[in-house]
Amino acid sequence: MTAVERQAVHREAASGSDLLTRAASSKLTQQAFGYWQSGALFELLSSGLVDRLDGTSSGEQLAHECGLHPEGTLALLRAAQAMGLVAPAGTGWALAPAVEPFLDPGSPTSLRHWFAVMDRWREPWSSLSTTLKSAEGGGGSARLETDPAYVRDFIIGMHEFARLSSNAVIDAVRDAFPAPGAQDTLLDVGGGAGTYAIAALLAAPDATGTVLDHPDVVPLCDEIARHEGVADRLSAVAGDYRGSYGDRRYGTVLLSNVLHQEDDDNAVAMLRESRRVTRPGGHVVVHTHLSGGQRPKLFPALQGVSAFVLWSGGAGMTEERLHNLLSAAELKAARISTVRDSGTTIAVCPV
Repeated sequence: MTAVERQAVHREAASGSDLLTRAASSKLTQQAFGYWQSGALFELLSSGLVDRLDGTSSGEQLAHECGLHPEGTLALLRAAQAMGLVAPAGTGWALAPAVEPFLDPGSPTSLRHWFAVMDRWREPWSSLSTTLKSAEGGGGSARLETDPAYVRDFIIGMHEFARLSSNAVIDAVRDAFPAPGAQDTLLDVGGGAGTYAIAALLAAPDATGTVLDHPDVVPLCDEIARHEGVADRLSAVAGDYRGSYGDRRYGTVLLSNVLHQEDDDNAVAMLRESRRVTRPGGHVVVHTHLSGGQRPKLFPALQGVSAFVLWSGGAGMTEERLHNLLSAAELKAARISTVRDSGTTIAVCPV
């Protein structure tokens, strides 16, 4: 394109006469101040405002109760209203009905812990430019060896998010998981709260499962297993998922959204160990977001950046990388499919 042609394109964009140009400009500007919206949401939660929105308190009263600036609080509430988070109600403010199931901590679909994790991750994301220039990449700031509050938010938050689609994921790999009536065993590697293991066991009442994760995670997994009524069939074992998985053999070994946190050497070692502890005729199942392709989807693509920022050695999972990791671990996927409800990818590898 010549300089004259570029100037013509720029004039066209400036005039805003082309609908596509204006749409692109609008999308670009919204992306530029997208952090305004997330910042407003996170402050609504972290300040305690969201827990006082019962329709009886004015903005000034809410500010006083939370120890906030009155005018700033009213501005925040107006922004939250424009975002569809809150609405005037009675003599004050209340959560909007559409978001209440996700912001009310007592709701079975609450995402409060997950939002707390996203808020915490703003700090490492703000250092993206520094991380990109670092030879080591991310510094591992999201690893669980930090503090108990973060461990709880992370494990329960990932459980909150995953349970929205856990049944769909298990349904998508029904042939590789314990079938109803089967007395089989499942190992969930780095399974956190055991969300997918719980969904699998609820669908197969005679099966048993084990979750292998960080020692600080075990009590949380046990707590959630009791709540879901599978504590007698699901056990949590403390261990390093980059080490040994023991001598027991399993019908299914699941690695769900853990490989993207590791470099290739660790990921291959985890897959090899998974194959080792899978009985003949069983399956190794990889559940992940694929961020590559000619037309990458937004969330998986951003998750690839997030993995790089948050975990030392972390990287996005592309279809090419997944195939290479499986091949290096002497595994071959019988099928790779997309879970429609979650947009995630499942690779089922017979052993």
